[in-house]
Amino acid sequence: MNEVDQLRPVELKVVDELFGMGSGYVLDCTNATFDDFFRREVSVDIYDDAYAQGSGSNLGVRMMTCCATVPLQASWSILSV
Repeated sequence: MNEVDQLRPVELKVVDELFGMGSGYVLDCTNATFDDFFRREVSVDIYDDAYAQGSGSNLGVRMMTCCATVPLQASWSILSV
């Protein structure tokens, strides 16, 4: 996969600001609803260690890491719901 097939850093920053993830939260999701969403919509185990960085367990970090690593089409699926 090349860089064109993934969200660019500037796009990830916009996502971070739109979802208000500076606090580590993503909208009003609980761990269970967040996990269910990612499994249903993009077939991703968001609690896999691959999506943990630094503070790791916070939902904002996991979502941003996922959006930065999955194919662009999957990122749009995550963001369009």
